[in-house]
Amino acid sequence: FISSALEHEKDGNEINYHFMAMSGGQYNTRMAAGVGIPATSSGGGGSHEFSGVIDLSGMLAKKGSKKLRKTKKAGKKGKKGKKEGDFLINAHDGEARRMAEHLVPINDKLIALGLQSHNLNSGVVSAFKADRGGQVLVYQPDI
Repeated sequence: FISSALEHEKDGNEINYHFMAMSGGQYNTRMAAGVGIPATSSGGGGSHEFSGVIDLSGMLAKKGSKKLRKTKKAGKKGKKGKKEGDFLINAHDGEARRMAEHLVPINDKLIALGLQSHNLNSGVVSAFKADRGGQVLVYQPDI
């Protein structure tokens, strides 16, 4: 879930939650049908868990984008010599990435979620001695 501001006692407004994704479960029709990617990897219905999330928007932000918020301090670090259309930050600059993330409005963000699928334990997953399959999902909010 993505939520609105967590404070609600001072302004009297309740917190809003926005559903992001759901996966797995023994009653899920895909799980009941033994569907899995790669083929034959599904060992039957089972649990899935979302584990890990990262905001990709700071890494992917481009200089000159009309979608970036305008701030006084924004994007100072890592911009030297950059031209229109270049990435806003330099590789391996975590501080600049975090600063750039704040420039991207929520509906323009790309959020990656790790999905572990505990029932995807057969076929090629088992052959490679992996403990489970899974996916990386990219989510763009629309709130």
